[in-house]
Amino acid sequence: MPSQRELKKYAQLLELLPVVEAPHLPSPETEVRGWPRQRGKTYVLLFTTLFLLPTLAALVIFGFVLSDRYEAEARFVIRSSGRAATSVLTNFLQSTGVARATDEAYAVREFMLSRDAMRELREKDGLLEAFSRPQADIFWRFPNFYMPSGEEGLFREYRRMVAASYDPTTGVTTVGVQGFEAADAYRLVEGLIRSAESFINQLNERSRRDAVQASMAAVSEMERRVIDAQLQLTAYRNRERLVDPGQDSIIIIEGIARLSLEAAEASMQIRQLERASPTGPQIPALRGRLVAIEGQIAHERGKLAGDVSSLSSKIAEYERLVLEREFSERALMTALGTVELSRAEVQRQHIYLERVASSSRPDYPKYPYRVLWILMVGGFSFIFYKVVVAFALDARLHGEA
Repeated sequence: MPSQRELKKYAQLLELLPVVEAPHLPSPETEVRGWPRQRGKTYVLLFTTLFLLPTLAALVIFGFVLSDRYEAEARFVIRSSGRAATSVLTNFLQSTGVARATDEAYAVREFMLSRDAMRELREKDGLLEAFSRPQADIFWRFPNFYMPSGEEGLFREYRRMVAASYDPTTGVTTVGVQGFEAADAYRLVEGLIRSAESFINQLNERSRRDAVQASMAAVSEMERRVIDAQLQLTAYRNRERLVDPGQDSIIIIEGIARLSLEAAEASMQIRQLERASPTGPQIPALRGRLVAIEGQIAHERGKLAGDVSSLSSKIAEYERLVLEREFSERALMTALGTVELSRAEVQRQHIYLERVASSSRPDYPKYPYRVLWILMVGGFSFIFYKVVVAFALDARLHGEA
């Protein structure tokens, strides 16, 4: 049994004390809901600055400030008739006249976007007048407040208003020109196509001229070689006093054949006389004649072959000179044939432009996209406004916490 003292101690420990309640704090949700009402001016300011003003500015600029811009477009392909086929399909396409000239197509596209094409349009098709129409807006008219007024500024405006692209898959080049009037856009794109055709004609003329000049240079070189070979042959004949060592060797060989025949006849007569009359007086004379004939044969053979003065060494040099002359003459005939072929190729056009879709006068303006840009500006402005408001709420709650 616990004592009275322990019971008293337990009672003190179990004694209930009054609880003091904490002060009431507002919840975050209540604060978030009440903040727009407490900060109404800030809310209206953010809404006006971040959403309303950009949307109104886009409405004014795209709806009333920017002028209509028309665009005329044309499509064409660059073909070549002088390519070497690299496959069966390519050979078939070239035989049917649809071989593409990829390098020339890229060159034509770069020419259309160059200053040379711009100058031709300015001189022949009124490029400057088309870009400075009075109905044009201050942002797209030339000259304007943010571009230089000289040729550099005109070229920047030209690159903005003219677009040219090449599709390597289909081989089609697309060119489009903008203008503040439909007639200007149509006239400029037609002028640009004519300039491209003129550029291709220059490429054709240059290739033809280079081919003919190269062929004529080869002909001149072969003519010089033929003349040099003939001069060397003439100098050899004058030096050796031989017109044709080959013909002279034939004469010597024929003489040796005749002498050999006479020597054979003399030897046969000597043998007959020795059998009939060994002591006959004709035998010594015939023997002397045989020795003379054999000596003449040896002398004639020495003319054909032997030392450096023999005909064999002279014939070798002569044949070399004759071979050089014949080779030069054949090369000259080949070069002349190449010249004739080049002249025939001149009559055929290697590179030409063929239109796929001709340009036409546009019926309605293509630019600017008024409704689309107004909606895009309004949408992005509203999203930006909501993001700023969310960040502002989050920052205020963290600051109060």
